[in-house]
Amino acid sequence: LGIELAELLEGLHGAGQYVYDLDPSQIVIERGGRVRFYAVSGIYPAGTMPTGQLGLFSAPELRRRLSYRVGAHSDVYAVALLLYALLAKRAPLDADIDPHMLCTPRVFRPECPLGIWPYLRPSLEANPARRTGHARGLKLAVGAFARGHFVGGDLALARERAVMDELERSGGAVLEVTSRRS
Repeated sequence: LGIELAELLEGLHGAGQYVYDLDPSQIVIERGGRVRFYAVSGIYPAGTMPTGQLGLFSAPELRRRLSYRVGAHSDVYAVALLLYALLAKRAPLDADIDPHMLCTPRVFRPECPLGIWPYLRPSLEANPARRTGHARGLKLAVGAFARGHFVGGDLALARERAVMDELERSGGAVLEVTSRRS
């Protein structure tokens, strides 16, 4: 689901459009697994802020109405928070959720996949300048987890550390991850 949502955002952002107020009720998974997104609250051109009340999955800079800090990373935050909520089986508690207080979803749901948190954390940074900057970065991080998670033990952890190091060095920029399986 995370990869499909990131691909949808990637297409919107490429056209200069932003959602800013993503909500789980706007996402429909059809038979066969196709993901559809219905932007009920609207799609906004670059530089435009949504009016009215924002949902729980909106980025902190949107909730604080800091228009100069809003961008593609704001949508990335919303998708990552949605994935976090699905993994933890726990929605954000209120509109003032503090990204600094987020912890691994395994705290709330121990059966959550081991090792997913380091892939989501860069997209949930409170500071937009430190957050994954675009949908492609989120797509690559979730994809890297999906590919490496099922390999097993130490190799998966080593791959996880390598991806996280690359994300840190590039500031969330596009990274190339290759998977070698024997």
